[in-house]
Amino acid sequence: MSETAGHGQSPPHGRLRTAVNLTNVSALLWRLDTLGCDIGDRWRELTALWQGHADGKCLVFGDIHAAMAELRSGREALVELRLTAVRETAASAVEVAGLYRTVGIPVVEGPAAFHRGAYDEAVELLLPLRFDLWQIGGSHAQRDVVDWTLTEAAVRAGHRDVALSLAYERLATRPRSAPNRRFLRHAEAIAGEPAVTMTVY
Repeated sequence: MSETAGHGQSPPHGRLRTAVNLTNVSALLWRLDTLGCDIGDRWRELTALWQGHADGKCLVFGDIHAAMAELRSGREALVELRLTAVRETAASAVEVAGLYRTVGIPVVEGPAAFHRGAYDEAVELLLPLRFDLWQIGGSHAQRDVVDWTLTEAAVRAGHRDVALSLAYERLATRPRSAPNRRFLRHAEAIAGEPAVTMTVY
């Protein structure tokens, strides 16, 4: 056992494993939350577990998921502190500064806008990022929580064309997904021109 571990602290690889596990839990709870499921006290518990694992200085992927937990647990002040750190990183000369400028800031601001019901703003922040998200790491499935949030924001904002486009795209890759079918139903229900119906088997 290392000296650090001997003092009750996890070694670096242990902290990394913990952060990966926390991102998966955050993404799952966020999806369930947007579907209207009762999360209970899980957000508050998860926010406590995130402390010390994402600081707005080196891992955008972790910052997104930590912010989601902080937002849904009612700890918006923590998100503001996180955004301050993210902006400071973006303005610095460190290696990840460029990534924080182009992706890190809007990808944290997007869920924050979604949380407070500013769905138009969430769409404006997240839509331009779709093809740059690969830079933050994680698998496509793990990064999908951002696309999920964008799609739900487009539906709630009443952006019919954007919502339909995103829903069809999701169904093209996972046609039997119940949430993806839900996105399509809700997008089609937005007032506007009749949409071309796509049969999903």
